[in-house]
Amino acid sequence: MKPISLASVITLVVTLFFSSFAQAQSFGISASAVWISDCNQDNYFNTTGSIGPAGNVFTNASLGTHTQNSHTLILRGGEVRTFKTVGSSNVCSARMYYRIYPQSGS
Repeated sequence: MKPISLASVITLVVTLFFSSFAQAQSFGISASAVWISDCNQDNYFNTTGSIGPAGNVFTNASLGTHTQNSHTLILRGGEVRTFKTVGSSNVCSARMYYRIYPQSGS
């Protein structure tokens, strides 16, 4: 039996490392949007990709002026569209975290 060379061992380790690393990237987000209601509309605003109308982009959108506890601006939820590689992964859930910043004042 021939001894295994160091080059063969290094090649095997590198190949196994990159093949397992590539499998970790077998799913992701293709589109996402937030569902917002206000006095004028009830619609999806796209954050990535396109779920709602193309003109409804959430990033840097001005949603108007709303008084606290007036119930005129309501975050109803969101939607995420995902992709996966068949047989090697599965997308089971998504979570939405949000924060509201005042435009002016303290």
